[in-house]
Amino acid sequence: VRQQRRLQARLGESRPRRWHTAPLHRAASGAAFVEFRCARYVLRDGRFVRAEAALVGATLSSLVAGEAGLAEERRAALLSEVGPNRIAFDVDPLGVALRKEFFSYFYLYQFQLYVVWLWFSYVFVALALISVVLLAGLANVAIARTNQRKIAALTRSATRCRVRVRDEWLTVPSSDLVPGDVVQVRGGDWVLPADLLLLSGGAVVNESSLTGESMPVRKLPADLAGGAGSVVYTPRLHGKHTLCAGTTVLQATGGGGGGGGGGGPADGGVTALVTATGIDTGKGELIASILYPQPIKYKYDEELPVVVGLLISFALACFVAAVELMLHNGASNTFVSFFAYGLFTISQAPPP
Repeated sequence: VRQQRRLQARLGESRPRRWHTAPLHRAASGAAFVEFRCARYVLRDGRFVRAEAALVGATLSSLVAGEAGLAEERRAALLSEVGPNRIAFDVDPLGVALRKEFFSYFYLYQFQLYVVWLWFSYVFVALALISVVLLAGLANVAIARTNQRKIAALTRSATRCRVRVRDEWLTVPSSDLVPGDVVQVRGGDWVLPADLLLLSGGAVVNESSLTGESMPVRKLPADLAGGAGSVVYTPRLHGKHTLCAGTTVLQATGGGGGGGGGGGPADGGVTALVTATGIDTGKGELIASILYPQPIKYKYDEELPVVVGLLISFALACFVAAVELMLHNGASNTFVSFFAYGLFTISQAPPP
């Protein structure tokens, strides 16, 4: 195992661990981009860089200063660059799911050796094992697609939002939200489509879908008193001012003391600034951790390549010995028979 680690370390310095091919797309502005792990990467100066889809890291005062909203041209440019406010995850079609399951090296190895068993009239055992493998593979496909449907249901959230565009309020679909938009927050079990920084008014939010907190949480507008405006904004540090995507606004109360969730700021409404959309939201990061978890190395997994390597060496020695013995025992079989017998011998070393 130590030798294997050294070899992997040397190979890792000269070539990447994993390859991924993604289709190239063109935005409305003509910019080229790819989507990898639900995130968008834009081509700039010959390199693909992550599209800037979040305002996390700016100072609190600079964010509050954007309460007038974005100009229409700026919104269009941002939407073209960062993409729609959605998490680009889709359920695999049945054909793709079957291909991913049955076209792996593990299955191909199994089916290849079962064909050899059938050629030797080892029919009943081969058919029984093929049936087990097919049923197990189909069960894996069914379970995987069921889980994908559940995750897809979490990613899909469509609603209508009132957005402030230079002192004018427009109604747009939530998929058109971009970082920097100023939106009106409304109550009545409204599911938030993006991460927001509360600018005016207050809100009572149910965050159980993300944090598990069963009690509603009171959110307050951003406060710049006492030098707080110079502090860099992060959702964790400013949690009492942050509305997270996927949570539910139970009640929105305007700064003027109005009721839950009507009107614009002039009549006591509640406004908030979009700080993150799509996969960059707290909800998006949670879904990304489910879809693409950090790999965990177990001792079994680390030793498995060594064991497989030893078994392959042993199987090749058995293959050579079996063919050599058949060639010198006076049998008049063809080379195909010798080769099949050798494969049959291999199948007994690492059993399929």
